[in-house]
Amino acid sequence: MSKLKGREVMQRATFLRFNAKMILKFDLSGLDEIEDARRVIEYCRSMVEKMPKKSIVGLVDLTGLKVADEMTHEMIRLMESCGQFVRATAVLADDAESVRLAKAVSTHFGGIDLPIYQEEEAAKEWLFSQ
Repeated sequence: MSKLKGREVMQRATFLRFNAKMILKFDLSGLDEIEDARRVIEYCRSMVEKMPKKSIVGLVDLTGLKVADEMTHEMIRLMESCGQFVRATAVLADDAESVRLAKAVSTHFGGIDLPIYQEEEAAKEWLFSQ
């Protein structure tokens, strides 16, 4: 059963300003219920699909995600539907499960450039350079 309230779901998909660039941060960090993760994914999808093609620079935070092993299919579906809107994406991951999730998504799409970072600032620097 979902623990997140509607407002909490919306707060997990936010735009950050980094230097002169806007980054869409998609935050799955610390979630321990698959239903909560799915709700956040669906909200993020609804935001992304309203944007111009190739306009989004995204940061996906998987740190502390307790259901990473169960999320591969959902993340692949998200990338399939939103890939046309995204110019570059970086991932924050801090454990074997979240790293495995990011690598599975990258592999599914033929080894797309999906760099994995442990520090948010390093990920933002990479995204800024794209």
